[in-house]
Amino acid sequence: MEVINIDQAKTQLSQLLVRVQQGEKIVIANRGKPVALIESVSRIPTLKAPSRTFTWSIYCT
Repeated sequence: MEVINIDQAKTQLSQLLVRVQQGEKIVIANRGKPVALIESVSRIPTLKAPSRTFTWSIYCT
């Protein structure tokens, strides 16, 4: 896992996203302190939202 400072992440965001899509994890740091982790969404398990059916009726009088 590579640690990158905020300024570098701002200027290289597109390149970082390509690397993340290839499976890398990247830590964003602020003044040397890790504050965020970027990783591919495909690695995060998807949660199935409960299905709800709503019926709307319009009454004209």
